[in-house]
Parts: sequence; structure tokens; C-alpha cells
Amino acid sequence: SINEKHQNVKHFVLGLITLWTYGHILEASEPYELLANLLEIAQGKKCRLRQFPSDARGRPLTPGEKISRLEKMADNAKMPQVVLPLKEAWDRYFRNAIFHADYTLYGDEVRTIRPLKSYSNEEVLILINRALAYHDALANLRKMHLESYTEPVIIPVHPDFSSDPDERATVIVREDYGATGLKDAWTSSELAAGKIRFRLGRFLPGETALLDANPELALLPRREKNQPSIS
Repeated sequence: SINEKHQNVKHFVLGLITLWTYGHILEASEPYELLANLLEIAQGKKCRLRQFPSDARGRPLTPGEKISRLEKMADNAKMPQVVLPLKEAWDRYFRNAIFHADYTLYGDEVRTIRPLKSYSNEEVLILINRALAYHDALANLRKMHLESYTEPVIIPVHPDFSSDPDERATVIVREDYGATGLKDAWTSSELAAGKIRFRLGRFLPGETALLDANPELALLPRREKNQPSIS
């Protein structure tokens, strides 16, 4: 019947979306960079913009290679459990089959070509749910930590950041949001005397103008409803 055909198409599309979701969660680079930097900082090292640069041939690292490196970093930091959710969610052959379209949906199964294997509905759901749980847990932990900053805080900087022994950083906070960036901690008089400004973060339209106008400003007003998204 027409209704049965519609249900079959719906089931097929949902299956494709599910597989796409799994692949893109495991391929997303920012979570790996975030975990790597947190592990480095926990050991007193500094943040790096690219923890996983391309290899000598210019080829981006695969998720499996990143997870292996993260595992070593976690062991060095004596926090091996950090990488466990990723290891449980990662299936190299399943990922490769999805991104190279080397699979077919047959009933409740996902059948791959290289290697020849049938993933039952239960096996697929376990992998998908593990990937979603890892992604949601990391995103929520990040959100909770950002929200824990209700007022600007002055923090030390890594010794390699500046040769000035008095250099400090101020955590920029947006009301009802939390931490959104970092800036220098110099006063207006210190800046006038030659100290160097710096600032980095993710800001809403208009916020950079506020920060430019007042070099000591570090508490931004709350985001108004319907205000454009973060730029």
C-alpha cells in the first residue's frame, strides 16, 4: 500500500540520518582538540590551537589516530578514563563504510562491504548511543563550566605567553551566559604606560566595540532576546 511505502521510505531516511550522525560526531575535530588541550593544561602545559596537525604528507589525522594520541595523553595525565567513552564509540570499519558508502540497509541490519559484515540493529544502536552520549556529555560539561563564571576573574598566564612577569589574563564574562573570552588584565594607566593589549574569544555583534571603548571592561551585558548569534 501507499502508506506502507511511505513507512519504508521514512525508515530508510531515518537510518541514513542515524548513520550520518554517527559519522559526523566521530569526525568533528573540535571535541578532540578540546580534550587534548584540557589534558595538556591539567599537566601545566599550554593551550595549542592545533593539537592534531596533518601528517608529513599533509593528510589530516583520522579519528582513530586522534583517539590513540589522546589515550597516550590521558595516560600521561593519569586520567585514562577520559578517553574511554571515545574508545567505546569508535568502530573504524563502521565509520569507513558510512563515509565511503560501502554499505547497504537491509531490514534492521547495516551490511558493509569492506569487510563483509552485518551489524544488527542492536549493534548499530549501541554505537550510535555511545557516540551521542559522548558528544552530549562533553558539550554539557563545557557549557556548565562556562556558566560557572558569573564575574570576571584574573588568572595567571603560561610562562611562554609573555616575558612580562606581571602579565595576567582576565576572563571576559557575559551576564547569564558565562565565560566568553580572555583579555589582558592591565589598567588604563598601565596601558598608557606602554603595556600591550590582547583579546580573544567569541563575541556577539557590538561587543568588540564595547571592549575597544573601555579597555578595562570585562563584564558584558546579557544577550537580548532575538539578538544575532555569536560571531
